[in-house]
Amino acid sequence: MAHLEALSGHYDVVVIGGGVVGCAVARRYALAGRRTLLIEKAPDILSGASKGNSALLHTGFDAPADSLELWCMQAGYREFMAIKDRLNLPILRTGAMVIAWNGDEREQLAAMADKARANGVADVRILDAAGVREREPALAPAQGALLVPGEHVIDPWSSPLAYARQAVAAGAWFAFDTELLGGEA
Repeated sequence: MAHLEALSGHYDVVVIGGGVVGCAVARRYALAGRRTLLIEKAPDILSGASKGNSALLHTGFDAPADSLELWCMQAGYREFMAIKDRLNLPILRTGAMVIAWNGDEREQLAAMADKARANGVADVRILDAAGVREREPALAPAQGALLVPGEHVIDPWSSPLAYARQAVAAGAWFAFDTELLGGEA
């Protein structure tokens, strides 16, 4: 339960929800010197949708061009790569393949590669069936794939925990078991 004295007073920023985005936002504002409060209705961080995230560090290769989604993915990617060593965040440099299981899907690979390059992900390349087998010999027979080397797997728990710990160290307050039922400006 949050201490009432922690919740009293004025804050520059109030973040609602202690998922991965909420923890990252609280970190960002606390590091910028803003008086920050994060409110979470559960007893701990990552109690909602974030606890089931895919753990992918996504390049945005397939996001809609010139979209907010693409901007957010790529900004988050750059920031994670910039802070991962300092915060001791694990990363598996796996790359990814978008598999073409049939001829129709194989025909779409060139357009997917063009979209990726238009989105600023220049290191993608198309693999033929032999290239897929060489990388993943245990995979069912595929007709080809789009290789996206910059896609990686991260630990979906350690990143938000590191963000929250750094936010608290920078002066942010986290209020758990605290549900926001209304508000006014």
